[in-house]
Amino acid sequence: MEKQKEKEKEKEKEKEKEKEKEKEKEKEKEKEKEKEKEKEKEKEKEKEKEKEKEKEKEKEKEKEKEKEKEKEKEKEKEKEKEKEKEKEKEKEKEKEKEKEKEKEKEKEKEKEKEKEKEKEKEKEKEKEKEKEKEKEKEKEKEKEKEKEKEKEKEKEKEKERPSNLSNHRTNLQKAY
Repeated sequence: MEKQKEKEKEKEKEKEKEKEKEKEKEKEKEKEKEKEKEKEKEKEKEKEKEKEKEKEKEKEKEKEKEKEKEKEKEKEKEKEKEKEKEKEKEKEKEKEKEKEKEKEKEKEKEKEKEKEKEKEKEKEKEKEKEKEKEKEKEKEKEKEKEKEKEKEKEKEKEKERPSNLSNHRTNLQKAY
């Protein structure tokens, strides 16, 4: 009986040990599960980090895009400035053309003035000619007067001559 009891005790002990072992195994399993969970958590963390990195990259890309846009805007501004410069140049050219036109007009005016002066000179010359003609006429009149005087003198002389000469002259006239 004692032996039987002993055996029973032994069996009980063994069972207890087995239970303990099972418990240990369970604990180990739990630990493993925990480790797995931790690993998963780590993986998640890594994933999050990657996501963050991707977000950062996207942000950088956006920044780059913005920079590019700014550059484009600057280029456009420069183009506009160039256009404005060109416009100014054109305006200047137009002004120069206008100046040239004005100069030409002035030259034309000067030419006209010269023509007028020439006309005036011609008129003066004509006047001078007229004066000369008048002088000539006056001279002619004077000559005529002189001739008349001479004739008068001749008549006077004729009167003073003897009458037979005058008779002779009358006879000659009759012969004609």
